[in-house]
Amino acid sequence: MPGWVLFSILLLYENPVLISASGDSTIKESVSASVRDVQGLQLLVQEILLKTFESGKCILILADSMYRPLFQGPWFRRYKGSASFIMIHTDDAEDLLAPCKATQASLDLARNNSCQLYIILVANGHQVGRLLKFGDRYRLLNTRANYLMLFDSRLFSEELLFLWKRIINVVFIRQFSGKAQNDWFELSTVPFPIAFRDVLAPRRLDVWNRSQFRKGSVLFKDKTWDLKNETLRVAVFAHVPGTLKANTSSLRTIDIGPAFAGSEIEAICYSINKF
Repeated sequence: MPGWVLFSILLLYENPVLISASGDSTIKESVSASVRDVQGLQLLVQEILLKTFESGKCILILADSMYRPLFQGPWFRRYKGSASFIMIHTDDAEDLLAPCKATQASLDLARNNSCQLYIILVANGHQVGRLLKFGDRYRLLNTRANYLMLFDSRLFSEELLFLWKRIINVVFIRQFSGKAQNDWFELSTVPFPIAFRDVLAPRRLDVWNRSQFRKGSVLFKDKTWDLKNETLRVAVFAHVPGTLKANTSSLRTIDIGPAFAGSEIEAICYSINKF
């Protein structure tokens, strides 16, 4: 347990301890002016958690200097007693294809604790893409978990398309400017089981405007329930079972019909005779 807090923010029915993955534990109080409607984004993330999160589960949050101020003490206290959080503060210049040891340890912790949701708020989509490639390469990301991240066209480059055949439970947040300074957010996901090769066009799920969803769509539904007549490729290989049904058994002195033989049967018989 103590080792967990060294590399992450861990909240288990208590307030979180803030540790920066880059080694800087100072959290900025102000948000860059280039971020529009930060409060709206914060409310949206909270609403998504209310709609989709199961109490008692684990959530990983990875944020850069622009978005980490969204996750302060009051935000975590809202979920006190109902969730455990692992928080990663990544440096803006960090190469997430080879992240620091603290980031790697936090990702490993999230995987081992079966985190249900990964919230990735990083302004640089190139960094996010490299993080996903690293996590996939070393199996540090749970591809069956739900992912919430900012929309960036660089995430759909040809070299990253393979990721979206593995990470299918993902919601992208994209901000638009409306009339009278009324900004709104589009929520989209990757199409599944639609096959794609060179081009991936995200599919709109819902729109968040004026603190409410337009359609109330299910954001993280089981996409594998209906493959819609798509062909499912299955790899098969020859395997000799450890237990075989035979007419005679080496363990029997009298042949009385079909019997089972094999390594498992030998182990069971050895255990019986031994103990």
